[in-house]
Amino acid sequence: QIGGGQITVAMSGSWSGQESVACLFGAGKQRVSGAWSSSTIAAGGRDGSGMLHLECAAPSSGTSGTVPVGVEVDGVEQGGVSGSVEYVSGWSVTGVQPSSVGESGGASVTVLGSGLRGGMGCIFHDASAGWRQESSGTAQDGGKAIVCTAPGHAVGVVLVGVALDGAAAASAGNAELAYVKAPVVTSVVPSRLEAGSGGVVTVYGQHVGAGANVL
Repeated sequence: QIGGGQITVAMSGSWSGQESVACLFGAGKQRVSGAWSSSTIAAGGRDGSGMLHLECAAPSSGTSGTVPVGVEVDGVEQGGVSGSVEYVSGWSVTGVQPSSVGESGGASVTVLGSGLRGGMGCIFHDASAGWRQESSGTAQDGGKAIVCTAPGHAVGVVLVGVALDGAAAASAGNAELAYVKAPVVTSVVPSRLEAGSGGVVTVYGQHVGAGANVL
């Protein structure tokens, strides 16, 4: 996003993950200090493809467009490591539907906002627990919605945002999503109704509270 945001650079090589690192943005090589990703360090220093991940906060840009990105390790620019980042016009998140899902995950959620587009996914995160999960998404409703699958999480409230190619914009906003115990139905009273007449039934069970729907 034009306002900047977090990016991740995948790097091969014999790095230990202890070196000081930085990203170099644009033709002027604006230097931004970075850090090795804790997720790859925790996995023994490499992801499934044998790559280390470097994370940097991309600076803001006055215009849309693509700028080159280089990498500096222990003060030395790495000539063989380069890429680019595309700055795009802004987007925002205003809400998520439904507002709660079961703790086992697997439910579809729709993130609402403006400026949303194809290639975006959802970011589910709980900073207090150090938890972050990404889910691929499908853009709908002319840039006003992204549909994703919620991952599993313990009962509680997490934040949901969107990301373009895995990079979440700092100013894009978040919506709250509650993880709840899944309802368990134990009985329905009455157990039968006259065909075609309809009627009122009472559903008994566990974790059946306000906002629950009967299907």
